[in-house]
Amino acid sequence: KLMTVMVVMDAQQNLDERIGKYTRREHIQLALVRSDNKSAIALCDAYPGGKDDCVRAMNAKAKSLYMTNTHFIEASGLSVFNVSTAREYIDVVIESEKYPLIKDISSSATIKHKKITLHNTNRALLEGNLWGIILSKTGFTSHAGRCLALVVQSKRKYAIVILGEKSIDKRIELAKRLIKNTM
Repeated sequence: KLMTVMVVMDAQQNLDERIGKYTRREHIQLALVRSDNKSAIALCDAYPGGKDDCVRAMNAKAKSLYMTNTHFIEASGLSVFNVSTAREYIDVVIESEKYPLIKDISSSATIKHKKITLHNTNRALLEGNLWGIILSKTGFTSHAGRCLALVVQSKRKYAIVILGEKSIDKRIELAKRLIKNTM
């Protein structure tokens, strides 16, 4: 979803344009904060040239970042045919950190969305961001398990990627241990 949002933003589309019942900006919020698959797919479907061009742009961006083991076939990250490595996913996270809107949205504990409040799926942010998190994206697939990507700022900036955790609690526990080691 990070790569999807980056290529949508690279296309410089109007973020306030409606795609179905939400604006592009709202779909970005839903994709990043709630890890909403339908919003990631909607963003890619509304990309100039449609889904196929969006996926081509995702793969071109991966190639431009020298990610030779990464390949996308769709926008949500759910397909087993989307492939990458932990090392290359760090490259996605580092590149995402260059986008102020992605940093702002993904590091927010809550976002007001229509008449509801969206709570970030990264529980560490719900503690008031005591951990210096400036970018956050959670994920889950049956192959990769519970995943978490972070950029944290302490003495320096650190990118952290956790793959394959069995539970949300274990994922957060490990993230906090790794973050503490950066302080």
